[in-house]
Amino acid sequence: MAMAKRLFLAGICVLAGACGSALPSDQLPSSESSGGATGRGGATAISTSTSLGGAGGFTVRLDPNFDPSILVIDGGSGIDADGVHSTGIIIFDRSGSMSSPWTTAETDNPDSAVTVTKWVAASRALLGALAPKQDRVTLGAVLFPSDGYCGVAPFGDPVQFAFMPARQFIDEYIARSPGNQPDGNTPLTVAFQAADQAMQTARNKGFMQNPVFVMLLTDGEPNCNSEMAPVLEIVAAWRAQGIPTNVFGLPGSESARAVLDSIAHAGGTETLVVPGSAQGASDLQGGIAAAIP
Repeated sequence: MAMAKRLFLAGICVLAGACGSALPSDQLPSSESSGGATGRGGATAISTSTSLGGAGGFTVRLDPNFDPSILVIDGGSGIDADGVHSTGIIIFDRSGSMSSPWTTAETDNPDSAVTVTKWVAASRALLGALAPKQDRVTLGAVLFPSDGYCGVAPFGDPVQFAFMPARQFIDEYIARSPGNQPDGNTPLTVAFQAADQAMQTARNKGFMQNPVFVMLLTDGEPNCNSEMAPVLEIVAAWRAQGIPTNVFGLPGSESARAVLDSIAHAGGTETLVVPGSAQGASDLQGGIAAAIP
């Protein structure tokens, strides 16, 4: 619970406007619209715009009404600091359809059902899986899209998450959550190219001495003129270096199973597609945890 308290304070920091830095931002999803596997998802634009001045000039919108404390989870049974140190890259779909609802529950309390967006449920699963291993994982993340349409900011742009200790990543992810709400399409190819940039950054920083893993979390098929050949080439090249690509299909991705399987197989893994249920969210968290060395 100590970690949960720490993460809650990170959320309060944002709500109080005391974090001391500009936040990347977007817009609040409508609770009444679900969208499809891709697309804007019917989000309600009630937010203000701000420019981060990143390499790609991406302009994002801040939603001050999103409560970051919804991402705070119970830290579990303690910190697992004795295992091997690893480095990970998360490729995370935040297209508009991720604003559709998912009724989920904390893994240690099945009666605590709550309906949140798929984005929030998947984020909670990611942070919950990281929490016990936070002192021995270095993590970077590519969120896509970055502009509410088909653009993806390059790795190194302030919109993305640079490599950092997982403990810091958890805090920063929660603090930046008002600006990371679902919006836009599913530009998978450009997202993987940005992740390949991240891999080069990891090499330059010496992180490749650790076991390295990649995770894709998505709820649908790519669009935005995405081509699978470049994606599979990138993933196969990673595999040749001993780097697996783990693929997690969120609710709504069932029709994209063939695409997701092709990525997973190129990366030497199997796709985990989870149902839109409380058990599905628990399975997602468990699958993510198992994929972290």
